[in-house]
Amino acid sequence: MKQIMQKAGLSSTALKIIAITTMLVDHIAATQGISGSGYTIMRGIGRLAFPIFCFLIAEGAVHTRDIRKYALRLGIFALISEIPYDLAFKQTIRYPQRQNVFFTLFLGLVVVAFFQWAKEKLTRLVIWTAAATAAMWGAEWLHSDYGYAGVMLILLFYLLRPLPWWKYPVIAGVMAFSWHSGLQLYALLAFPLLWLYSGAKGRGLNKYVFYAFYPGHLLILWFLQIAQTS
Repeated sequence: MKQIMQKAGLSSTALKIIAITTMLVDHIAATQGISGSGYTIMRGIGRLAFPIFCFLIAEGAVHTRDIRKYALRLGIFALISEIPYDLAFKQTIRYPQRQNVFFTLFLGLVVVAFFQWAKEKLTRLVIWTAAATAAMWGAEWLHSDYGYAGVMLILLFYLLRPLPWWKYPVIAGVMAFSWHSGLQLYALLAFPLLWLYSGAKGRGLNKYVFYAFYPGHLLILWFLQIAQTS
């Protein structure tokens, strides 16, 4: 697929910072006893994070030197993050009814990797369809955050990447149809930010800092919960 032309706007680093910041706001509201309008506003802000993460996974799949290593990193951090996720949201080290968002991102990237691996069009269609079905089923079976719709969003960002600006309202429409709850619709506010993507990596922190932020901030939020109850 063609590399998109760089333009003035937000770099991938800037989008990552926006995503982890809005995610942090969301998780503070969800774990620290925030209530009333403050809770609704903070959770609404947090809805912006996931579409940005999905977009960056699709972009990363195009630009990475080794998509298998990329997927391996996501898989490892999915496992690392599970206990912090369960502690922060359920106050237990094991809660099989819900899995963290890294599993969803990992499954979406795996499907993209299968698509890149299959060279012939017919083979690619068969393998990709099987992989996409398995990944979406797997996300539902694992009860990972956003489930099948999260995997589908990554695939849409990847497959429609060569299209011009109107791909964003198309993807937003599919997402709005899949996630029709009132609070979740705040995620649509992420799409103007994605349209501003410049195609540049930008200067920023080491990639592992962004990976480590997820389990790290969840552990901190759990410690804060303990401090409030002690």
